[in-house]
Amino acid sequence: MIERFAADITVQKDSSLHIVEAIDADFGGLQKHGIFRTIPVRYQWDDTHIRVYRLQVRSVTDADGKGIRYELTDQGAAKVIKIGDPDRTVSGRQTYRITYDVSGAMNAFADHDELFWNVNGGSWDVRTQAVSATVHAPADVQRATCYQGPAGSDEACRFTTTTNGADFAATRPFAPRGQLTIVAALAKGVVAEPAPIIARDDSNVLGYFETRQPWPALAAFALLAGLGLVYWRWYTAGRDPSERQTIVPEYEPPDKIRPAQLGVILDESADTKDVTATIVDLAVRGYLKITEQPQQGIFGKKDWTLEATGKTTADLLPYERIVYDGLFKDGTDVQVSELRTHFVTSLRSAESELYRDAATRKWFATRPDRVRQGYAGLSVLAIIAGAVLAWLLGRTVGGGLVGFAVIVVGFVALGAARWMPAKTAAGAELHRRTLGFRDYMEVAEKERQRFAERENIFSDYLPYAIVFGCVEKWARAFKDIDVSGQTSSWYAGNAPFNALVLSSSLQGFSSNLGSAISSTPGSSGGSGFSGGGSGGGGGGGGGGSW
Repeated sequence: MIERFAADITVQKDSSLHIVEAIDADFGGLQKHGIFRTIPVRYQWDDTHIRVYRLQVRSVTDADGKGIRYELTDQGAAKVIKIGDPDRTVSGRQTYRITYDVSGAMNAFADHDELFWNVNGGSWDVRTQAVSATVHAPADVQRATCYQGPAGSDEACRFTTTTNGADFAATRPFAPRGQLTIVAALAKGVVAEPAPIIARDDSNVLGYFETRQPWPALAAFALLAGLGLVYWRWYTAGRDPSERQTIVPEYEPPDKIRPAQLGVILDESADTKDVTATIVDLAVRGYLKITEQPQQGIFGKKDWTLEATGKTTADLLPYERIVYDGLFKDGTDVQVSELRTHFVTSLRSAESELYRDAATRKWFATRPDRVRQGYAGLSVLAIIAGAVLAWLLGRTVGGGLVGFAVIVVGFVALGAARWMPAKTAAGAELHRRTLGFRDYMEVAEKERQRFAERENIFSDYLPYAIVFGCVEKWARAFKDIDVSGQTSSWYAGNAPFNALVLSSSLQGFSSNLGSAISSTPGSSGGSGFSGGGSGGGGGGGGGGSW
């Protein structure tokens, strides 16, 4: 129980406060180390700022002036003065005198300056018998009022004005969380103009991104400069040589290169589609046979068996040999559904070999995958640097927008890394011819009769149709042409042969194969005379025993 809580408050000429709190507590038969006094010092000002009271403890003694051990800590929005000796307990009646200074607590108005103060605070969990406060000022108090009770109460208390001050007192004992709030007004000029101490709210990330100048302007500059740098780098190092631009039809694969190689030239990427086309190409060329398995039930999944024919693989390109060996490392046949358990390593090795092949043939100055990886790494570093910059500038000066702009540039650069590999002049010319061959295959249906006159063209070009994503268009060109003789040696299906049926089956094969091989309080300084109430001012807080 608190027998008496009396605050002696002196308003200094500089508008700071010198406060002496007399707290008489009775622990009865309880063994306690002492008390703790909690005083709020941080109040929300707006969405991104807080108002701060600067509090400095001068001394803690008993009623006889004997010093008592204490510890000052931060606890959320408050300062906590923990009083007592952790190695010693006390009981019965104890007296405490806490002396501290506070700056930034008074409020300025057009016609007066004001002290709006919560004397004892509403966080005490014990009964308080008597609460009072005395205010000393450099001149007479113009007006005074006070409130008592729980937070928000407008119950009046007792007050009188005196020469250069005012006295306030509760009219009754307080239950736990009851408090006394006082208001005293001074004429303008009696004390230095009170100015609230405003700081950024470090607990609110919005406070890191100030919208006042110069931060928006600096952020805009960083963004535009960064994007300009990304564009300049692509323009000078990532563009393909632009010599001959006209796309003319090509009626056969340029330089008779394999489907996966054209796939790398087309999109500068070695991927699952290229490897899938390679498997079909190996089948067409007689290295393996694809057999569609009967579907088990209405809801059963389709599956295919890949069977090695025994044809010598000495003439295969390195990436083709990796694919072939990866398929049949455990035997001469394998089901597509089984590839998800062991083919991923071979897939990645084949893709890497495709990149090496493209660089060796001088289609690219540097391997495209390594170019992308290099730029992606730099982009990630830029994102990390932007995050660090946003945190440092935001926490210190509210300039987080600058760091955010750098993060945006980093993400744009990360996306742009996809287009940074540059072809050589030879690679650019091959790309132009590849587009011509693709155009030819995509309009193949219009020249159906010409295809009927060319032997094995349907099967030979089918892997290229997979790379170009036009299998259905390619098959439609042969829907009235008997090409069963071209496919019977490398593909066996479950239905009578038809080019469109084969197209549908192969698209299912390609989809399944691709999936299988790639899986793995008083904050605003309001007046206490208009709408004030208990707990509405500064200070206060509460305390307890320990």
